[in-house]
Amino acid sequence: MITFGYSTHGFDTLVAWTLQILILVANYTTSYYDTYAGQPQDNYENFSQIQLGGGLLNGDSPTAFYGLYQAPGTNQSGYGFNDNDQFSVNVSGSMSIGNHEVRLGFQYEQRTNRSVAYARQACGRLCVV
Repeated sequence: MITFGYSTHGFDTLVAWTLQILILVANYTTSYYDTYAGQPQDNYENFSQIQLGGGLLNGDSPTAFYGLYQAPGTNQSGYGFNDNDQFSVNVSGSMSIGNHEVRLGFQYEQRTNRSVAYARQACGRLCVV
């Protein structure tokens, strides 16, 4: 998780990094910081340098391979709401007067399916300290 940045005269001078709960996503930024360990100048002085080097900021997702396959740790975003109602009535009958065959039937069915789903992609940007 990108925790804070130091700023002097309107420019970032250092961006600090701490490991977060989403290990697959954190590996991208951890790898970037490990590559340039102890060398913050021109490497992690601002958010742009981190993103251009392959690191991820809070709420970022890794890019897809060849635009087709999702990278490990990709966050799914969005929400969904589903509300389905089903109502059914079935009535059947049969009658034969010759040898006294009588059939009756009745069926009633009512079903309600509801669901709500949320994915947290945008939450990462809101949680930046």
